[in-house]
Amino acid sequence: QDQLNAVIDGFACEELYNRLPDYVSESKRYGRTVDLVAYSSKELCAIPGIEFVQSLKSFHRIKLFKNIGDVLEITVDNNTVPGEVILIHENEEQVEKDCAAIQEFLKSGFFVMKE
Repeated sequence: QDQLNAVIDGFACEELYNRLPDYVSESKRYGRTVDLVAYSSKELCAIPGIEFVQSLKSFHRIKLFKNIGDVLEITVDNNTVPGEVILIHENEEQVEKDCAAIQEFLKSGFFVMKE
């Protein structure tokens, strides 16, 4: 049962809601949202980082807020983040390893900028 249906049951059917456990006893999957970071403000020419993140074991999805030809702003807050990657996996260590790999690649070629 997901959270949305649990809330609906809480309003619509008290009996179903009361059957729900008070808490989840163990985590079955781990997840992380990784905000992408732009370290310079230039026109975006290519995004080799897309293929890189798609190859990661915990990759779930990527959402980009900029397209090739757009000018990336230096990331200073949530309003200047050029995208995000969602990681989900059964193994927490795999999620952390993939997160670190993305953060490292952001420093060395995730985005290709026009000179």
